[in-house]
Amino acid sequence: MRVCTSCRRVLRADATQCPDDGANVQSVVTLPRGARIGGYRIERQLGEGGMGFVYEATHELLNRRSAIKMLRPELAKH
Repeated sequence: MRVCTSCRRVLRADATQCPDDGANVQSVVTLPRGARIGGYRIERQLGEGGMGFVYEATHELLNRRSAIKMLRPELAKH
């Protein structure tokens, strides 16, 4: 996965820079605290399994906590 170093937005796997602010992109295996997916901000990783990761996230407009499950990048390619 790739994350913008400035706005912390999760980007496409082939991104070389952030389309919003032109900042550099960082490759990560797990999402760091503060990463943003849509309207959600990652708070922490709750768990990890053979197929992916589970994160605690907060919806930024509704201020509501949620769990987000994400496949491992190598499995998501199939």
